[in-house]
Amino acid sequence: MKYRLEWLSEDEGSITFLDGGEPFMTVQVFPVGEEEAELRIQDVVFLKNDNKNKNLSKKLICKMTKCILESFRLLWEEGFEETILVEPKETNLAEILDSTEVVCLAYKEYMMKRDFSRQKSTDCGLPPLCLTKSEDGYVCKNEEGTFFCKLLEHEKTEGQDKSFYLYEVEVDASKRNRGIATACLNALFDKLSEQSAVTVYLQVGSYNEPAVHLYEKLGFYISEELRYYALAEEE
Repeated sequence: MKYRLEWLSEDEGSITFLDGGEPFMTVQVFPVGEEEAELRIQDVVFLKNDNKNKNLSKKLICKMTKCILESFRLLWEEGFEETILVEPKETNLAEILDSTEVVCLAYKEYMMKRDFSRQKSTDCGLPPLCLTKSEDGYVCKNEEGTFFCKLLEHEKTEGQDKSFYLYEVEVDASKRNRGIATACLNALFDKLSEQSAVTVYLQVGSYNEPAVHLYEKLGFYISEELRYYALAEEE
């Protein structure tokens, strides 16, 4: 099995595996830190024409497994010692990954969604917020400087509703558990409603139960579960 690693930019690369000169499997690479990277299986030829096939031969599974191992090795050589394989979507590859001894489930994250049409307007008296435009979206702060978050506006295409992605939500460590995040986020959602927002998304680790509880209290619900795999340790 031959392969080639290509860096399309500093933020994205791809590994293409060739079997007998023909493409067999492509893996996308996304650096997320100095030593961290995400692998995403983009395409596997033998699944392309039959996505629902549950009876893949051991030979094909073995080939795919070798490609995954090689992907981890290549990223290690590039300096990404902390590499995670993201669960592939709309294929049965997740079942294959769970059945092999090559990778193991490292952790799960929730994609959470808030639909503004389902929410009641908040009470008056919410804290004033400063929402400023940044290079990649918006930065939101309160007057006291104890609350901070970022927003990324999804590009609206024809037939799609206006939506935002919420990330890097932070409260000053010395001011936590005082309802600051709840009040500030409610105030932020009021501002987004004024901009005709329909949905807001965020991603949070399933292990972060306090954060999940907070977001559910604010009207978010789990719309999708994402699974992340790490290379299994040898015994």
